[in-house]
Amino acid sequence: MEENSGATIKLTSANYSIWKPRMEDVLYTKDLYLPIYGDTKKPQGTSDEDWKVTNRKAVALIRTWVDQSVFHHVAQETNAYELWTKLEAMHERKTTQSKASLIRRLVNLKYKDGRSVAEHMSDFQGLINQLSMMKLVLDEELQALLLLSSLPDSWETLVVTISNSAPSGMVTMDMVKDGMFNEEARRKEQGTLVDTKALVVQNRECRILQKELKKGKGVESSGKKDTTAVASDGEVIIVCNDGFVGLTGQDLSWVIDSGASFHVTSQRNFFASYTHGDFGHVRMGNEGVSKIVAMGDVCLETNTSCKLLLKDVRHVPDIRLNLISAGKLDDEGYKNQFGDGKWKLSKGSLVVARGKKSSTLYLMQAKLSKGEVNAIGDEASTELWHKRLGHMSEKGMQILGRKALLPEFDELYVLTGADCGVSLGF
Repeated sequence: MEENSGATIKLTSANYSIWKPRMEDVLYTKDLYLPIYGDTKKPQGTSDEDWKVTNRKAVALIRTWVDQSVFHHVAQETNAYELWTKLEAMHERKTTQSKASLIRRLVNLKYKDGRSVAEHMSDFQGLINQLSMMKLVLDEELQALLLLSSLPDSWETLVVTISNSAPSGMVTMDMVKDGMFNEEARRKEQGTLVDTKALVVQNRECRILQKELKKGKGVESSGKKDTTAVASDGEVIIVCNDGFVGLTGQDLSWVIDSGASFHVTSQRNFFASYTHGDFGHVRMGNEGVSKIVAMGDVCLETNTSCKLLLKDVRHVPDIRLNLISAGKLDDEGYKNQFGDGKWKLSKGSLVVARGKKSSTLYLMQAKLSKGEVNAIGDEASTELWHKRLGHMSEKGMQILGRKALLPEFDELYVLTGADCGVSLGF
């Protein structure tokens, strides 16, 4: 039995659903499977004595893979069919209580963050197989929905996107499995990267920023060390509190959603303009409702080095994906092209952006445009207006201030384009 030891497990009171098909494979491999179906399967021309010996060989092979805790229940059996049916009766109790228990276990099965997705799917499929043995066959859509519902809140983004992208609202097991494996791979990859909330600027520094940091502006003055700078590949990664204005050079993933009514993001620091207000609610794929807390414009630098201005983007803190509405882009004169696992956005002869299909979603990688400042803080600052006005000179800002076109500032500083580390061209 050495060759089968790695593939077959011993039967216990808890693993019959796995043991049975493996044991059947061993019996077929050894050409000893006929006796478990009874005397009606006795081959023609086989003598009673030979059939009895074959039966006994099948019994011996089966009992080899029965744990001691179960062995005593079948120790006296010499007929393979009677042994097989006895084991079925012991472990395949097709009672209403057994069915209800399996259904309860299936519904209550929950995935835990950090666990292997493959292991979770194996547990899920094991329960499905046990129900099938009891003649309870669940259709594919119901299985897919149950598998989706087993995911925790931290995976809600995947649940919503799969639900929204399902053709005709029909979710399949392949869609869910592919989505889960891709999400697991993405999370493992991101685990080695810098936190996506880090604000990234070039290694050149703006003099306004330097002086404001020295004065304590933009940082909490309570003595807490909320700001950290780390040198990495010619960039300075600044992690700070949300009250500070920042720009990012990191690639961001945006989902191209043909079913979305408008552009959506949860990141307030993406906005170049920002208006608080009650703009209604959005309904999520899990039937949950999330509030739209603000609306504004987001300026992106696409992977084709073009600038794409997303207008009237909704700020929904509860959503975990950045969504671009293909319909809104159509309304603005852009042309969306989907096919062969690729997405292309063009306007006239200019290709504005490109994306690729990942699982069931079309994704575009883009950066926040370095020519736009992110409107985070409610209070005006010289740095904010300096960048917002295209790195205007000190004299120009003073003139606008005297005409009451800018808020009053305590102090103005001389800047140059190089000092700010922001490219003036796109």
